[in-house]
Amino acid sequence: MKKIYCVISVFAISFSFLFAQNQRLIDDAITRIGNGELTFKSLDKVIKGADKTGVDDIIRVCSDTITERRVSAYILLKIVGKKTESDDIKQECLKTFVEGLNDTETEISARCVRSVTEYDRDLVTEDIIADLEGNTLNLRINKSEIIKYFGYLGGERAKRYLDKIAKEDTLLTNIDKWNIKLAKSRCGDTEAANYCLTRVKRLSVNDDFIYEIVPDLIYTGSRQLIDYVVDIMLSKEKNCSSANSEVDTKILCGYRVMEMLASVIVDFPIKIDDSGELDTDDYITALKECCKWIENKRDSYEILVDSYNPTDYL
Repeated sequence: MKKIYCVISVFAISFSFLFAQNQRLIDDAITRIGNGELTFKSLDKVIKGADKTGVDDIIRVCSDTITERRVSAYILLKIVGKKTESDDIKQECLKTFVEGLNDTETEISARCVRSVTEYDRDLVTEDIIADLEGNTLNLRINKSEIIKYFGYLGGERAKRYLDKIAKEDTLLTNIDKWNIKLAKSRCGDTEAANYCLTRVKRLSVNDDFIYEIVPDLIYTGSRQLIDYVVDIMLSKEKNCSSANSEVDTKILCGYRVMEMLASVIVDFPIKIDDSGELDTDDYITALKECCKWIENKRDSYEILVDSYNPTDYL
């Protein structure tokens, strides 16, 4: 019996030491982040020691009354959430970011929006979705990003909630309303996709259209909307500006579009390199190759919809 008590005592002392050590590491990391001394190397011990106790310590600081400490805690939590291999810890981080959407500090709320949308939908539980729904109705900044994230989550529940936002949120901007249509298109809503297609066909295809509208269409993963982007790539009309500012002549918009399509079409002939650029030195030949390939695969090419925003490199 004495041996059992000894083992328990040793375990309790070891746990208390580990707990205190975690707290010191986290407090030190939060202080250094606040002082602008953030480096992955200096945070290595915190990241590697991100067990349940350690994450809870960080989460507690996310409720601190001092804004600067909350900001630093959310930054640290984002790093831990990205680096940990534990799905449980990732979900704890995600729950905290969802709660932080309505933080009174605008900077924190904005950070939480960006952090939430970086999580894979496989980690989003029903409880997290419920909290996300409740907090999104009150969100007043970057709401469109969360709206589009619901589109990525997909399913009938997401569609119903997007309809709820459209009806009940009286402070929606025109951009928010457009993004609701995009998100519903991502959920497979044909009527929403038809609406988006009708709207964009009224617009002139030019540089602004390529950089502002095409990423929206690609985000949807909608066949009919991406088919329209494909049509732009195949077009022989020269409506876009050259990357060389000293050249005044217009070029084919296909040079821009093929780079975007490469991120969402399976087996696209030209790939994206690690820097987010097309892996080619000859854009003229690359565009011809892509156009020929898409013409042969027009009715059978597959669209990737695994990530929230496959065009983040733009």
